[in-house]
Amino acid sequence: MKNALWRGCCSAALVLCSVPAGCKPSSGSSAAANDAVIVNYTVRGQVVEVPVEGDVKSEFRVRHEAIPEYRQAGGKLGMNTMTMPFRLGEGMSLAGVEVGDKVALTFAVEYDPGFAKLRTYYAVKVEELPGDTSLDFTPLPKDE
Repeated sequence: MKNALWRGCCSAALVLCSVPAGCKPSSGSSAAANDAVIVNYTVRGQVVEVPVEGDVKSEFRVRHEAIPEYRQAGGKLGMNTMTMPFRLGEGMSLAGVEVGDKVALTFAVEYDPGFAKLRTYYAVKVEELPGDTSLDFTPLPKDE
């Protein structure tokens, strides 16, 4: 019951956020571009890798908290805590960001219309959090 209520609230928020003036770029906002639905999510986490110039295998990776409102392709809600690589969005810089930094990361997810398929995702903003910020890497509760 609790999960159904949470899903209903999140679905309502996503619908409301599709109105152009209804949301600023943050968790749950959406807009259409090139027939894609773009949703921005903001999550807290800790930087575990930053790209090293000249090393094509290095990447920007963040261990992040769970994202209950994350919409998976097909409509299921929720993303557990994990470490993820992120491409950098156009014009985004990681200047001053170091391994171990605690950050608020906003990333964009592009879906096919109707959320049928996830096309791509990329980081659009990183803000450093105070070093004493407590992060919670507790997984989401399992659906029953």
